[in-house]
Amino acid sequence: MFAADDAGTLYRSGDGGKNWQMVLSSGVSGPLGVQVAYGPGETNRPVFLLLTSRVAGAFPTDPTSKLFRSRDGGQTWQRVDLGPDTEPTAMALSPSFEQDGLLFLGTAGAAW
Repeated sequence: MFAADDAGTLYRSGDGGKNWQMVLSSGVSGPLGVQVAYGPGETNRPVFLLLTSRVAGAFPTDPTSKLFRSRDGGQTWQRVDLGPDTEPTAMALSPSFEQDGLLFLGTAGAAW
């Protein structure tokens, strides 16, 4: 189970919410849009996290988005560099992710 606060800190619970551990300080702050996508399997499950800063419940004209990937079920995270002009707003795993490893990102202007 994951939870994020408005400071962009991500917490993980492995026991149904009884105990929480901070696993990421993202650098994205303010009201956040949080999306999580889990890869298949249980061992070393890939997990993707998309954090998008939001203003007044809508996407800002100059959003701040960051994509992160975990290769160990959310214990540790690495930022995915998408380049300076890519601001993702949505993500989805390919239905065949286990075979093709594809993550689809939507942006305000086009897919990446």
